[in-house]
Order: sequence, then structure tokens, then C-alpha cells
Amino acid sequence: MKFKHVVASLSLAMFAAFGVAAGLSMKKEAKAVKADESYSGSIIVQKNDNDAKWDGCNLVGYLFDNNSNSTWGTVVSNTSNKYQEYSWSLSFNPTTIIMVRVPTNWSSSWDNPWWDGNGGIYARTGNVTISTTDVIWMAGNAKEGSNWGTYELDAAVVGGDSDSWTGEPTVNVALSGVKVSGGNKLEAFGSVSLGADKYFKVVKEGSEWCGAYTAHSSIASNFSNSEVAGNIHNIEAGTYEFYFDYDAKTTYITDPARAAADEFAQSFLDKTVGYCSGSEAISEGVQAELKGEYDALHDIEGAQALFYGAEVKRGKGVDYESFASQALSRYVNMQEEKGYGDFLGLGAHNPEINPAIYSYLFANDTNNTAIIVITIAATSALAFTLLLVFKKKRQK
Repeated sequence: MKFKHVVASLSLAMFAAFGVAAGLSMKKEAKAVKADESYSGSIIVQKNDNDAKWDGCNLVGYLFDNNSNSTWGTVVSNTSNKYQEYSWSLSFNPTTIIMVRVPTNWSSSWDNPWWDGNGGIYARTGNVTISTTDVIWMAGNAKEGSNWGTYELDAAVVGGDSDSWTGEPTVNVALSGVKVSGGNKLEAFGSVSLGADKYFKVVKEGSEWCGAYTAHSSIASNFSNSEVAGNIHNIEAGTYEFYFDYDAKTTYITDPARAAADEFAQSFLDKTVGYCSGSEAISEGVQAELKGEYDALHDIEGAQALFYGAEVKRGKGVDYESFASQALSRYVNMQEEKGYGDFLGLGAHNPEINPAIYSYLFANDTNNTAIIVITIAATSALAFTLLLVFKKKRQK
């Protein structure tokens, strides 16, 4: 009878634990509170000479649409880089932008913020129709009607079923994303699904065939350059992420989860650069924006696990193995050294956690969390029940 009592107690405890865990996993999501609608976007500016790259001035955009909405965007520091991404978040959806390079004391409240005489603006473009694939180029002496322009990034993965394929390609995918990546590289990027045993190159601007590539170590064995035509040859079928360096004409190939974790990490580093320099706090708005980006990683299997499982390093001047490692290290430092809250919702981070174990437990969905809760609760219930049994034995 004593044994039956123990089993019954344990079963009841485990059933209760399961009820708690199931309640957690089946909990309805709170309805989102509708906020004022906002429109975010960005465009890349290419600076064609040293004057345009001078970092002793600022960069600002004037944005407007076809419905009489207009505004000056955020004033940002002009960098010494060849490429710079200019971003906005507005209450209307702009269709057109004018980029302006201005002195550091410039203000949109000037009587004539467009003044280009002594002490006025340094350079400007004319009207630029906003496109996600276009780049604005401007010289240091750009005027409304001269010394600036736009061009569209045009890159596609094109190939066939043999090293000497001809005729219509069986692989033809445009890389429609545009970004400035680490090292100030201008990249066209996108997701490409390949069947097994395809031969291809990246075609720049419809005519230049580019076969140079590198691949992440996790998938490197799937690819090689063919001996005859120099095509990139893939062995395994799959969906891959391609990043084409527009200037160097080389391609980097990785898997979607790693690419998504990498993209988020770079966004985190860009949006928290003020913290790193000590010049500014990270606003609650930016924290919420990063939280949304991190939550979106859940839609790509394994992406959150790759970010969470990155190596955390402490100290200045350390070498990070990846953008994820650098971003996660900064995030942990923000909590440990500066008292920021866990605004990404990672929970207690264990730098020594094995990424493979974390991926197995957490990468898929919240059902795994329920399993962990059940396991912990059941173990605790067993220990508590056995303690009561032993206590009763001592009392006899």
C-alpha cells in the first residue's frame, strides 16, 4: 500500500506539472495594441570622391510623397566610407528623397535650409525615386542638376544541368536584396533554391559572369568550382543564401539559419553602436525594434539557437568568431556592466552552453519549453514525494 501511495502521489504531481506546462504552451498570445502606423526604409549612398567622404559634416535626406507629405529625415554623421546606408521611419510612406550633405551646424529651421553659398549646404542631389535595389551616387560637389545619379544593383544566379550547358537556364534567380555589409562592402543578396548537381555563376548586370566564391564551413563540401568552365558546382540540393560583393565580384554562400542570425547580429551592432562608443543610451524604441527582429528569427528554424549559442567573450580588443558572437557579447555586457534589462527576452544566458544542445531543445517551438517544464516539475515532485516517505518512515 505504501508503494501504491507513492506512485499515486507522484502521478498526481506529474499530472499537475503537465497541466502547468500545457497551460504555458497553450497560453493565448496577447492581442497587439494598434499603434500609429509608421513607414521605415533606407537607401544606400555611394560617395565618389574624398570630399563626399569627409567625416567632418553631416548627411540628411528630404523625403516626400505624391500627396503633399514631406519632411526632413534624421541628421546623421557623414562617414569616411565609400558606402553609407541612410534610414528613416516616418508617419507617411515616402516615394522620393533628396540627399543633402550639410555642415555640422546646419538646421532645417534655417530660413533657407537649401542655401548653397558660403556657410550653406555642401552638396545635394535632385529628386530620387526610392527603390529598394537602387544606389545613389554623389560627388563632393553635387548640385541639383549635376554630379550625382543612381544605378540599380543587377545580379542573378544563372546556370544549367552540366558544366557546358547551353540554351535556357534551369537556374535563374535574381538577388534582389541590397545591403552594406561588414568591411563596407556593397552586396546584392537573396535566397536561392538549387536542385542537386547544378552548374552556375553569378551574372552581374546581365553580361559579366562571376564564378569566384567562398562558402561557410558547414556547407563548404557541397560546392566546388568546375575544372572546365569554372562554374560553381553544387552536389546537394537545398536552399542557400547568396551574398554577391558588387565591387569584388565574389560570392559568399551560407545556409538560411546562419544568414538570418548573422543579419540580426549586424543589425544589433549597428543600432547599438552608440552604446559601444559610450556616446548614448539605447532607447526603449530601439530596444523594442531589436526585440521584434529577434522574435522574427523564430520563423527560420535554428536561427535563434545559432544566435543564442554564439560564444560570449569579455574584454576589449578580443577577436570574435562571428557577428553573432560580437553582438551577443555586447548584449551580455550591456546587462552585466550597464544594467540594461533582458529586452531581447533571452533569459539567463549561459556562455558555456553547448549550441548543439540548445538547438535541439529550443530551435523549433514552445512545445520544447513545455517538455522542459514537465521534466523539471516531475523531477521536483518525485524528490518531494520521496522526502515525505522517508520522513514518515523515520517517525514510525
